[in-house]
Amino acid sequence: MSKITRFLILFTALIPFLSKAQIQFSPYVAYPTGSWPKVISINDLNNDGRKDVALGMGSYGTSNNNYKVLVYIQNATGTLNTPVAYSYGSAFPEISTLDTADLNQDGKIDIIVGIGTQIGIFFQNNSGTFNPITVIETGASIISLKTADLNNDNITDFAIGTTNNEAAVKVYFQNTPGNFTGVSFPKPYIPAFKDIDIKDINNDGKNDLIFSSSNPNAIYTYYQTSSDSFDAYNTISLNIPSFFSSFSAGDLNNDGKTDLAITSGGNSPNAKVSILYQNANSVTFDAPVDLSAYDIPEPIKIADLNNDTKNEIIAVHGGWVKASIFEQNNNLFNTYTLYEIPYASHYNNQGLAIGDINNDNKKDIAIADYNNGLIILYNSSTLSIENNPENLNKTILYPNPATDYFTIQSNTYTTYEITDINGKIILADRMESQKTIDISTLQNGFYFVILKTEREKTTYKLIKN
Repeated sequence: MSKITRFLILFTALIPFLSKAQIQFSPYVAYPTGSWPKVISINDLNNDGRKDVALGMGSYGTSNNNYKVLVYIQNATGTLNTPVAYSYGSAFPEISTLDTADLNQDGKIDIIVGIGTQIGIFFQNNSGTFNPITVIETGASIISLKTADLNNDNITDFAIGTTNNEAAVKVYFQNTPGNFTGVSFPKPYIPAFKDIDIKDINNDGKNDLIFSSSNPNAIYTYYQTSSDSFDAYNTISLNIPSFFSSFSAGDLNNDGKTDLAITSGGNSPNAKVSILYQNANSVTFDAPVDLSAYDIPEPIKIADLNNDTKNEIIAVHGGWVKASIFEQNNNLFNTYTLYEIPYASHYNNQGLAIGDINNDNKKDIAIADYNNGLIILYNSSTLSIENNPENLNKTILYPNPATDYFTIQSNTYTTYEITDINGKIILADRMESQKTIDISTLQNGFYFVILKTEREKTTYKLIKN
């Protein structure tokens, strides 16, 4: 047998192993904070192209970090610098929610927080630091908020979920840079909108609102209309145990539609992650598919952890020193893998964030842990697409849908353009055999990726969510 024949036999035998996704995380790293972390977000917070961490602190004892937002900047070595603290107040109420986005149209990511009845914005300045807080009074007790373009003008707005019984949900539209006008839309008369997410549910290029409540256990969706408003809410009643914790929205069966993942049930065997798949033929959700979960699943996120274009489900478990990952396998979720984290009895619904915070193109897990500080699980997965020999000579865009970045793999094309749905060029550059592109500052929605040579071009649809 020739050496070439032996090599081909060995290479063929290795293909299943090379192609298989291997989701793995290194042992956790803890960054003590003194005070109590409550909420967290990952984004580029100094405009250098690398992802950083914003950590919203409550209060504990006499810590210098009480009532602060800590900003951990990722440096060129892929580690986090000592945090810089920004004060949002000096006494109760504590921070309840936090998000990051460009909130004044200057191309820089800002920090937005909820404190009692007030929204606070830290605008990023030209030095890559943040100005003192700017306050907006809402008149409602804020429990959650989320940023996105909510009237289809390509400018960032935000929506809030409230804890009181008022009969309206509030959306704040940005009219001039950094200035917002609040508009109310009817909501059910319930004690609180507990959690919030924003996704284009019906694939019309406009972002929709998704809220949850635990009294009753339900999901409420608001579809953005062509008149830059929202339809009346739709109610999805949840037949789940009374311990309804959190939800996240994303595509969980690779059909291009938004699905929902929900944590509930308390201790095993009642602990569940329930998936509501969007119906294939209508903009409705099918009955929940229940997955057995580890004890006390609380915050939950949906993200592609190994760049195979399929999303995983990530949950953190209060009091049980574990994070769990449900890996998607042929559009199904069969079981979970557990990863050790330090002890904390409870996690805030917005106390979990997913993003690449060591610049290796793999999404990491970051947790706001009141007992131990900032907790990070660094992703050490094998990226299945990069290691699949069948893909070496193909043109591939992954992940798609994408959140923070996507990769173009191609040996054919020499340049690329990214345009919005109106054909406006947003990004353009020369191609490489593998090009990773940061789209974290783009609004959620549809885009077109146009790959070109001197003689031809090919257009792909990209979904940013």
